[in-house]
Amino acid sequence: LHLIGTVAIGPGDQLAKTFPGDLPIVIQIIETMILYGAQVSDPKINPSQYLVPAAQGVTAAIKNGCVGPITDILLAAFLKSGGNIFTQTPSDTALGRAWLAANDVGYVHTPSPILVVGGGKDQIVVPGRINATMKQLCSVGDRVSLDELPTASHNEEPSMATPQIGAWINARLSGEKAPTSCPFVAPLTS
Repeated sequence: LHLIGTVAIGPGDQLAKTFPGDLPIVIQIIETMILYGAQVSDPKINPSQYLVPAAQGVTAAIKNGCVGPITDILLAAFLKSGGNIFTQTPSDTALGRAWLAANDVGYVHTPSPILVVGGGKDQIVVPGRINATMKQLCSVGDRVSLDELPTASHNEEPSMATPQIGAWINARLSGEKAPTSCPFVAPLTS
């Protein structure tokens, strides 16, 4: 398999940081899903040890469901428990910090080009997070470009960017050199 490029639509990374507009429930839902994903490669990670009792029922939804049911369960737990689904925030633990340092995006050079799609009205992956991702990817020497959609929300990004994504992929398949937005100056604003 020869990877010729990656398209990242509203990528949720830079997880050890918070940005203006981040909603606590969104961060906690993403962190919960990461916990379960991390458990697959590291069985020492036990997501249930971090979750309040009201959030314990999310395990089956994460293993067998989609984002909707996961979000419903965790939102209900968030509201029931006074605004926190964690007994201890996973990213605040030594294990969590080590996992993020080893796995978050933009700390190792990627040999194939990347297209990042970001929406100016995205409340899930806020513009500041996209800007930080771009700066980080550029800093490690990645060939990365940003498709900025100033009026797009998180759910609108895939459909609004379809023509640009198709053109970018076709150019990679044709052997054209990928464009770059590096050095990056943060244009994306909410």
